[in-house]
Amino acid sequence: MNSIRNRFPCPARGTPNAAGLERSVPGLALVLLTATLATSPALAVSPGQALFQNKGCAGCHNVGAPLRFRDIASRHAKMKAPQLWFAGSKFQTAWLQTWLASPTPIRGLQWGGIDSAFSGWKHPRVSGSDATSIIQYLTALKDPRIASSGPAQAKAPNKSRLRQGRRLFEAKGACYGCHRYPKRSKITGGWSGARLWDAGRRLKPEWIKAYLKSPDTYDPMGRMPRFGTQFTAAEYDTLADYLGSFQLTADTGRPPSARDTGSGFAGSDKSLDRTFRWYCAQCHGRDGKGKGPNATADLPTQPMNLTDPKQIGRFTDENTTNTLTRGGPASGLSVIMPGFGNTLSRKDIAALTQLIRKRGGPYDPSLAGKQPPR
Repeated sequence: MNSIRNRFPCPARGTPNAAGLERSVPGLALVLLTATLATSPALAVSPGQALFQNKGCAGCHNVGAPLRFRDIASRHAKMKAPQLWFAGSKFQTAWLQTWLASPTPIRGLQWGGIDSAFSGWKHPRVSGSDATSIIQYLTALKDPRIASSGPAQAKAPNKSRLRQGRRLFEAKGACYGCHRYPKRSKITGGWSGARLWDAGRRLKPEWIKAYLKSPDTYDPMGRMPRFGTQFTAAEYDTLADYLGSFQLTADTGRPPSARDTGSGFAGSDKSLDRTFRWYCAQCHGRDGKGKGPNATADLPTQPMNLTDPKQIGRFTDENTTNTLTRGGPASGLSVIMPGFGNTLSRKDIAALTQLIRKRGGPYDPSLAGKQPPR
Protein backbone atom coordinates (compact mmCIF):
# COMPACT_ATOMS: atom_id res chain seq x y z
CA MET A 1 0.00 0.00 0.00
CA ASN A 2 1.38 3.35 -0.98
CA SER A 3 -1.27 5.32 0.88
CA ILE A 4 0.60 5.77 4.15
CA ARG A 5 0.70 9.45 4.79
CA ASN A 6 3.77 11.37 3.78
CA ARG A 7 3.73 14.32 6.11
CA PHE A 8 5.95 16.44 3.83
CA PRO A 9 5.07 15.49 0.23
CA CYS A 10 7.42 16.58 -2.52
CA PRO A 11 6.02 19.31 -4.79
CA ALA A 12 5.49 18.55 -8.45
CA ARG A 13 7.77 20.11 -11.01
CA GLY A 14 6.56 23.36 -12.45
CA THR A 15 4.23 24.20 -9.59
CA PRO A 16 3.69 27.95 -9.99
CA ASN A 17 2.58 28.96 -6.50
CA ALA A 18 5.79 29.08 -4.49
CA ALA A 19 4.14 30.83 -1.55
CA GLY A 20 1.48 28.15 -1.42
CA LEU A 21 4.16 25.47 -1.42
CA GLU A 22 5.84 26.94 1.62
CA ARG A 23 2.54 26.88 3.47
CA SER A 24 1.62 23.34 2.40
CA VAL A 25 5.08 21.82 2.82
CA PRO A 26 6.49 22.89 6.22
CA GLY A 27 10.23 23.18 6.23
CA LEU A 28 10.57 23.36 2.41
CA ALA A 29 12.93 26.31 2.72
CA LEU A 30 15.03 24.30 5.16
CA VAL A 31 15.15 21.36 2.73
CA LEU A 32 16.37 23.56 -0.13
CA LEU A 33 18.91 25.36 2.04
CA THR A 34 20.28 22.11 3.46
CA ALA A 35 20.59 20.59 0.00
CA THR A 36 22.45 23.66 -1.27
CA LEU A 37 24.86 23.63 1.64
CA ALA A 38 25.47 19.91 1.31
CA THR A 39 26.26 19.99 -2.43
CA SER A 40 27.87 23.40 -3.01
CA PRO A 41 31.44 22.93 -4.36
CA ALA A 42 32.33 26.39 -3.11
CA LEU A 43 32.22 25.21 0.47
CA ALA A 44 35.41 23.60 1.80
CA VAL A 45 35.17 20.12 3.29
CA SER A 46 36.17 20.16 6.96
CA PRO A 47 38.49 17.49 8.42
CA GLY A 48 35.55 16.06 10.34
CA GLN A 49 33.38 15.88 7.24
CA ALA A 50 36.19 14.14 5.34
CA LEU A 51 36.57 11.58 8.13
CA PHE A 52 32.80 11.10 8.25
CA GLN A 53 32.81 10.25 4.56
CA ASN A 54 36.03 8.21 4.49
CA LYS A 55 34.99 6.01 7.43
CA GLY A 56 31.76 5.16 5.64
CA CYS A 57 29.43 7.01 8.04
CA ALA A 58 27.72 8.84 5.19
CA GLY A 59 26.79 5.50 3.67
CA CYS A 60 24.27 4.93 6.46
CA HIS A 61 23.56 8.32 8.04
CA ASN A 62 21.95 11.10 6.02
CA VAL A 63 23.43 14.55 6.67
CA GLY A 64 22.01 16.29 3.59
CA ALA A 65 18.46 17.30 2.81
CA PRO A 66 15.88 15.69 5.13
CA LEU A 67 14.68 12.38 3.71
CA ARG A 68 11.04 11.80 2.84
CA PHE A 69 9.43 8.55 1.69
CA ARG A 70 6.37 7.46 -0.27
CA ASP A 71 5.95 4.21 1.69
CA ILE A 72 7.59 1.87 4.22
CA ALA A 73 9.47 -0.06 1.55
CA SER A 74 11.22 3.09 0.32
CA ARG A 75 12.04 4.08 3.93
CA HIS A 76 13.74 0.77 4.62
CA ALA A 77 15.60 0.91 1.29
CA LYS A 78 16.93 4.46 1.70
CA MET A 79 17.23 5.00 5.46
CA LYS A 80 19.86 2.61 6.82
CA ALA A 81 20.35 4.42 10.12
CA PRO A 82 19.09 7.54 11.94
CA GLN A 83 19.38 10.82 10.08
CA LEU A 84 22.04 13.21 11.38
CA TRP A 85 21.30 16.44 9.53
CA PHE A 86 20.20 17.85 12.92
CA ALA A 87 22.90 16.15 15.05
CA GLY A 88 24.13 19.41 16.58
CA SER A 89 20.63 20.21 17.81
CA LYS A 90 20.12 16.70 19.18
CA PHE A 91 23.20 15.30 20.91
CA GLN A 92 25.15 16.33 23.99
CA THR A 93 28.83 16.68 23.01
CA ALA A 94 30.20 14.84 26.04
CA TRP A 95 27.94 11.88 25.36
CA LEU A 96 29.04 11.74 21.71
CA GLN A 97 32.68 11.58 22.78
CA THR A 98 32.02 8.64 25.08
CA TRP A 99 29.69 6.79 22.73
CA LEU A 100 31.90 7.00 19.64
CA ALA A 101 34.77 5.48 21.61
CA SER A 102 32.62 2.56 22.79
CA PRO A 103 29.32 2.43 20.85
CA THR A 104 26.32 0.42 22.09
CA PRO A 105 22.85 -0.02 20.50
CA ILE A 106 20.51 2.93 21.10
CA ARG A 107 17.53 0.69 20.32
CA GLY A 108 17.12 -2.85 21.49
CA LEU A 109 15.97 -3.99 18.03
CA GLN A 110 17.76 -4.02 14.72
CA TRP A 111 17.15 -1.03 12.48
CA GLY A 112 14.05 -1.63 10.41
CA GLY A 113 13.12 -4.95 12.06
CA ILE A 114 12.17 -6.67 15.31
CA ASP A 115 15.19 -8.92 15.91
CA SER A 116 17.54 -8.16 18.80
CA ALA A 117 20.09 -5.47 18.02
CA PHE A 118 22.60 -7.08 20.36
CA SER A 119 23.14 -10.04 18.03
CA GLY A 120 25.90 -9.19 15.58
CA TRP A 121 25.50 -5.43 16.01
CA LYS A 122 28.56 -3.46 14.92
CA HIS A 123 29.45 0.21 14.75
CA PRO A 124 32.91 1.68 14.07
CA ARG A 125 34.82 2.90 17.12
CA VAL A 126 36.27 6.37 16.85
CA SER A 127 38.41 8.09 19.46
CA GLY A 128 41.13 10.69 19.91
CA SER A 129 41.59 13.45 17.36
CA ASP A 130 39.42 11.66 14.80
CA ALA A 131 36.48 11.66 17.21
CA THR A 132 37.07 15.31 18.04
CA SER A 133 37.00 16.27 14.35
CA ILE A 134 33.88 14.24 13.60
CA ILE A 135 32.09 15.68 16.64
CA GLN A 136 32.97 19.20 15.55
CA TYR A 137 31.44 18.42 12.17
CA LEU A 138 28.31 16.83 13.62
CA THR A 139 27.67 19.57 16.18
CA ALA A 140 27.63 22.13 13.35
CA LEU A 141 24.68 20.29 11.72
CA LYS A 142 21.62 21.95 13.23
CA ASP A 143 17.92 22.41 12.69
CA PRO A 144 17.54 26.22 12.74
CA ARG A 145 14.01 25.85 14.11
CA ILE A 146 15.39 24.51 17.40
CA ALA A 147 16.71 27.13 19.79
CA SER A 148 20.28 26.62 20.96
CA SER A 149 20.60 25.11 24.40
CA GLY A 150 23.51 24.49 26.69
CA PRO A 151 24.88 21.11 27.78
CA ALA A 152 22.26 20.90 30.51
CA GLN A 153 19.09 22.60 31.64
CA ALA A 154 19.71 25.84 33.45
CA LYS A 155 17.57 24.74 36.37
CA ALA A 156 16.61 21.19 37.24
CA PRO A 157 12.84 20.65 37.39
CA ASN A 158 11.41 20.31 40.91
CA LYS A 159 9.95 17.09 42.30
CA SER A 160 6.38 18.17 41.63
CA ARG A 161 7.11 18.74 37.94
CA LEU A 162 8.91 15.40 37.69
CA ARG A 163 5.90 13.65 39.24
CA GLN A 164 3.68 15.34 36.64
CA GLY A 165 6.05 14.21 33.91
CA ARG A 166 6.02 10.65 35.17
CA ARG A 167 2.22 10.59 35.09
CA LEU A 168 2.25 11.83 31.50
CA PHE A 169 4.89 9.27 30.55
CA GLU A 170 3.23 6.29 32.23
CA ALA A 171 -0.50 6.97 32.41
CA LYS A 172 -1.18 9.18 29.39
CA GLY A 173 1.45 8.26 26.83
CA ALA A 174 2.34 4.74 28.06
CA CYS A 175 5.80 5.42 26.63
CA TYR A 176 7.25 2.50 28.60
CA GLY A 177 5.52 0.16 26.15
CA CYS A 178 8.34 0.80 23.65
CA HIS A 179 11.10 2.56 25.61
CA ARG A 180 13.48 1.42 28.35
CA TYR A 181 13.48 3.86 31.27
CA PRO A 182 14.44 3.95 34.96
CA LYS A 183 11.62 3.09 37.35
CA ARG A 184 12.53 3.03 41.00
CA SER A 185 15.49 0.67 41.37
CA LYS A 186 15.54 -0.90 37.89
CA ILE A 187 15.37 -0.20 34.19
CA THR A 188 12.20 -1.47 32.55
CA GLY A 189 10.11 -1.07 29.41
CA GLY A 190 9.92 -2.19 25.79
CA TRP A 191 12.69 -2.52 23.24
CA SER A 192 11.52 -1.08 19.91
CA GLY A 193 12.01 2.59 20.78
CA ALA A 194 15.25 4.40 21.53
CA ARG A 195 16.51 3.86 25.06
CA LEU A 196 15.60 6.64 27.47
CA TRP A 197 17.49 5.73 30.64
CA ASP A 198 20.32 8.06 29.56
CA ALA A 199 18.17 10.65 27.74
CA GLY A 200 19.39 13.53 29.89
CA ARG A 201 23.03 12.71 29.15
CA ARG A 202 22.47 11.95 25.48
CA LEU A 203 19.90 14.47 24.22
CA LYS A 204 19.56 18.23 24.34
CA PRO A 205 16.41 19.47 26.12
CA GLU A 206 15.07 21.57 23.25
CA TRP A 207 15.45 18.70 20.78
CA ILE A 208 13.48 16.37 23.06
CA LYS A 209 10.60 18.86 22.99
CA ALA A 210 10.82 19.30 19.22
CA TYR A 211 10.83 15.56 18.61
CA LEU A 212 7.88 14.87 20.91
CA LYS A 213 5.84 17.47 19.07
CA SER A 214 6.84 16.44 15.53
CA PRO A 215 8.59 13.03 15.32
CA ASP A 216 8.02 12.82 11.54
CA THR A 217 10.35 15.79 11.04
CA TYR A 218 13.31 13.74 12.27
CA ASP A 219 12.17 10.16 11.75
CA PRO A 220 9.71 10.07 8.82
CA MET A 221 7.37 7.06 8.90
CA GLY A 222 8.96 5.98 12.18
CA ARG A 223 7.22 3.93 14.86
CA MET A 224 6.85 6.83 17.26
CA PRO A 225 3.16 7.76 17.65
CA ARG A 226 2.16 11.23 16.48
CA PHE A 227 0.46 12.47 19.64
CA GLY A 228 -0.58 15.83 18.20
CA THR A 229 -3.14 17.52 20.45
CA GLN A 230 -3.25 14.56 22.85
CA PHE A 231 -0.77 16.62 24.89
CA THR A 232 -0.93 20.36 25.49
CA ALA A 233 2.10 22.56 24.87
CA ALA A 234 2.72 22.72 28.63
CA GLU A 235 2.47 18.92 28.90
CA TYR A 236 5.02 18.44 26.13
CA ASP A 237 7.43 20.67 28.07
CA THR A 238 6.79 18.80 31.32
CA LEU A 239 7.28 15.42 29.64
CA ALA A 240 10.53 16.63 28.06
CA ASP A 241 11.80 17.77 31.46
CA TYR A 242 10.99 14.34 32.92
CA LEU A 243 12.92 12.58 30.14
CA GLY A 244 15.82 14.96 30.65
CA SER A 245 16.09 13.82 34.26
CA PHE A 246 17.19 10.31 33.18
CA GLN A 247 20.95 10.18 33.75
CA LEU A 248 21.92 6.51 34.02
CA THR A 249 25.02 5.09 32.34
CA ALA A 250 24.23 1.41 31.65
CA ASP A 251 21.46 -1.16 31.20
CA THR A 252 22.21 -4.85 31.79
CA GLY A 253 18.89 -5.99 30.28
CA ARG A 254 18.66 -7.56 26.83
CA PRO A 255 15.74 -7.95 24.40
CA PRO A 256 14.22 -11.39 23.75
CA SER A 257 15.69 -13.66 21.12
CA ALA A 258 14.99 -13.09 17.42
CA ARG A 259 11.34 -13.41 16.41
CA ASP A 260 11.32 -11.90 12.93
CA THR A 261 11.07 -15.23 11.11
CA GLY A 262 8.44 -17.45 9.55
CA SER A 263 5.15 -16.59 7.91
CA GLY A 264 3.88 -13.10 8.66
CA PHE A 265 0.45 -12.20 10.02
CA ALA A 266 -0.59 -10.74 6.66
CA GLY A 267 0.43 -13.79 4.65
CA SER A 268 1.25 -13.21 0.98
CA ASP A 269 0.22 -9.53 0.90
CA LYS A 270 3.72 -8.06 1.01
CA SER A 271 2.68 -4.43 1.32
CA LEU A 272 0.22 -5.11 4.16
CA ASP A 273 2.78 -7.39 5.80
CA ARG A 274 5.32 -4.55 5.79
CA THR A 275 2.80 -2.28 7.51
CA PHE A 276 1.98 -4.87 10.16
CA ARG A 277 5.61 -5.86 10.67
CA TRP A 278 6.74 -2.27 11.10
CA TYR A 279 3.99 -0.86 13.31
CA CYS A 280 2.27 -3.85 14.95
CA ALA A 281 4.74 -6.74 15.28
CA GLN A 282 6.86 -4.90 17.84
CA CYS A 283 4.13 -5.69 20.38
CA HIS A 284 1.86 -8.30 18.77
CA GLY A 285 4.65 -10.36 17.21
CA ARG A 286 5.40 -11.30 13.63
CA ASP A 287 2.60 -13.88 13.76
CA GLY A 288 0.13 -11.63 15.61
CA LYS A 289 -0.03 -13.85 18.70
CA GLY A 290 0.97 -11.13 21.17
CA LYS A 291 4.57 -12.18 21.77
CA GLY A 292 6.49 -9.33 20.18
CA PRO A 293 9.75 -8.03 21.68
CA ASN A 294 7.91 -5.32 23.63
CA ALA A 295 5.79 -7.94 25.43
CA THR A 296 8.11 -8.04 28.43
CA ALA A 297 7.19 -9.83 31.65
CA ASP A 298 6.78 -6.58 33.58
CA LEU A 299 4.40 -5.01 31.06
CA PRO A 300 1.18 -4.39 33.06
CA THR A 301 -1.07 -5.42 30.15
CA GLN A 302 0.13 -7.95 27.62
CA PRO A 303 -0.50 -7.37 23.90
CA MET A 304 -3.58 -9.09 22.52
CA ASN A 305 -3.38 -12.33 20.56
CA LEU A 306 -4.88 -11.21 17.26
CA THR A 307 -5.49 -14.80 16.17
CA ASP A 308 -7.61 -15.75 19.20
CA PRO A 309 -11.38 -15.72 18.46
CA LYS A 310 -12.16 -15.28 22.16
CA GLN A 311 -10.22 -12.03 22.19
CA ILE A 312 -10.98 -10.66 18.73
CA GLY A 313 -14.61 -11.81 18.83
CA ARG A 314 -15.29 -9.21 21.52
CA PHE A 315 -14.94 -6.36 19.02
CA THR A 316 -16.91 -5.14 16.04
CA ASP A 317 -15.04 -3.81 13.02
CA GLU A 318 -15.94 -0.34 14.20
CA ASN A 319 -14.32 -1.05 17.57
CA THR A 320 -11.15 -2.24 15.87
CA THR A 321 -11.00 0.75 13.55
CA ASN A 322 -11.45 3.13 16.49
CA THR A 323 -8.69 1.36 18.41
CA LEU A 324 -6.27 1.51 15.49
CA THR A 325 -7.12 5.17 14.92
CA ARG A 326 -7.38 6.57 18.45
CA GLY A 327 -5.65 4.00 20.63
CA GLY A 328 -6.72 1.44 23.22
CA PRO A 329 -8.84 3.74 25.43
CA ALA A 330 -11.21 4.33 22.47
CA SER A 331 -12.44 0.75 22.96
CA GLY A 332 -11.92 0.40 26.69
CA LEU A 333 -8.47 -1.15 26.28
CA SER A 334 -5.07 -0.27 27.69
CA VAL A 335 -3.39 3.04 26.93
CA ILE A 336 -0.34 0.98 25.95
CA MET A 337 -2.02 0.47 22.58
CA PRO A 338 -1.27 3.71 20.66
CA GLY A 339 -3.45 5.28 18.01
CA PHE A 340 -2.23 5.44 14.41
CA GLY A 341 -4.74 7.93 13.07
CA ASN A 342 -1.99 10.51 12.52
CA THR A 343 0.39 7.93 11.05
CA LEU A 344 -1.58 5.63 8.76
CA SER A 345 -4.16 6.52 6.13
CA ARG A 346 -7.80 5.49 6.47
CA LYS A 347 -7.21 2.94 3.72
CA ASP A 348 -4.36 1.35 5.66
CA ILE A 349 -6.39 1.24 8.88
CA ALA A 350 -9.33 -0.31 7.04
CA ALA A 351 -7.01 -2.96 5.56
CA LEU A 352 -5.60 -3.78 9.02
CA THR A 353 -9.13 -3.97 10.44
CA GLN A 354 -10.13 -6.52 7.81
CA LEU A 355 -6.90 -8.45 8.31
CA ILE A 356 -7.52 -8.73 12.06
CA ARG A 357 -11.10 -9.84 11.40
CA LYS A 358 -9.91 -12.45 8.91
CA ARG A 359 -7.25 -13.87 11.24
CA GLY A 360 -9.11 -13.46 14.54
CA GLY A 361 -12.55 -14.66 13.53
CA PRO A 362 -16.02 -13.09 13.44
CA TYR A 363 -17.60 -10.78 15.98
CA ASP A 364 -19.37 -12.72 18.74
CA PRO A 365 -21.98 -10.65 20.65
CA SER A 366 -21.84 -13.12 23.56
CA LEU A 367 -18.22 -12.08 24.17
CA ALA A 368 -18.83 -8.32 24.03
CA GLY A 369 -17.74 -6.54 27.19
CA LYS A 370 -15.65 -9.41 28.50
CA GLN A 371 -12.10 -8.59 29.50
CA PRO A 372 -9.27 -10.27 27.61
CA PRO A 373 -6.83 -12.48 29.56
CA ARG A 374 -3.99 -10.61 31.21
